[in-house]
Amino acid sequence: MVCALVLALAASTLSAAVGPSPARAATRNYYRGTWVLQEASTVTQLNRQATAIRRALRLDGVIGLSIRVPWKALEPRKGVYDFRVLKRAREIAGDRKLAIRFMAGRFTPSFRMGHSMVYNGSSTGGRGKGAVVPLAFGRNGGPNEVFERGWQKIVDRLVYWGRHHRVRLVHLSWPGLLWAELALVDQMMKQPGYSYAAARNTHLRLLSYGLKKTTKRLSIEFATTGHAPIQLNLDIQNRLLASPRRGRCFFQANNVGPGGWGLPSTPPPPKRGAQMVGGGNNYDWREVYDAVRGMYATYLEVYTTSFSGGTATQLKYHASRFA
Repeated sequence: MVCALVLALAASTLSAAVGPSPARAATRNYYRGTWVLQEASTVTQLNRQATAIRRALRLDGVIGLSIRVPWKALEPRKGVYDFRVLKRAREIAGDRKLAIRFMAGRFTPSFRMGHSMVYNGSSTGGRGKGAVVPLAFGRNGGPNEVFERGWQKIVDRLVYWGRHHRVRLVHLSWPGLLWAELALVDQMMKQPGYSYAAARNTHLRLLSYGLKKTTKRLSIEFATTGHAPIQLNLDIQNRLLASPRRGRCFFQANNVGPGGWGLPSTPPPPKRGAQMVGGGNNYDWREVYDAVRGMYATYLEVYTTSFSGGTATQLKYHASRFA
């Protein structure tokens, strides 16, 4: 098995202002710039960060709010969807852009798990030990139909909501482990029904389904980092590159930090996005943005907490230059 950084490396083998003026915005890539990244399960949690988010959104080069929400919070009961957090995020973002994301993995509702396992923490240094996570294959060796049906339903709802709330980027989750990233760890390979082909085919079906939801004004994103064999990463990217809709999907590295080790270094395609590895406020932001440029990423997601204290002044400067 390989860590997130090695998975990202595999990709390299494949080919205080209000903001920019309307004229400038019209001539550049819609998605180009820095997003404020915030996770929230409830409106109350999101409200605690509202002031800090709005402060960050006023900075030059910061283009919008990227909100990520556990699937459990978005679908608390089977077939009952609660998008109040998304609605509040739209209000906080105001006239700035909004990107939305759901997280599966340990955040998958129990009634959407299907074939699953209790994770032993072996691939993440003990983090997440005891969490129940879905498997990317069924007990009989075929698809995990319960999970896939539920996944398609939440994607349908999110895309529909997004189209009616000025959202042009929807981040989609893999079956995952702790978050939305790729996951096919040793423990999963020991579960009933496992074969690499079955797990791979599940990921390819999810990618294909997501691509069908895209339009000229709505793109999707999938993570390329996580804990999975390099071959899975390559198979997914090859499938995307063969699609006529490849220009409507971002592949995102969620482990970006100073130095940029392990990030892709060849020009797109595929289109690339980046997310900070953590929410600290002492990063060397010059190095961070150099790494983002080096991987040809269109955007960088930065946690709300990074915009105050520490090296936040440096962050503001480099965010403005990256836009």
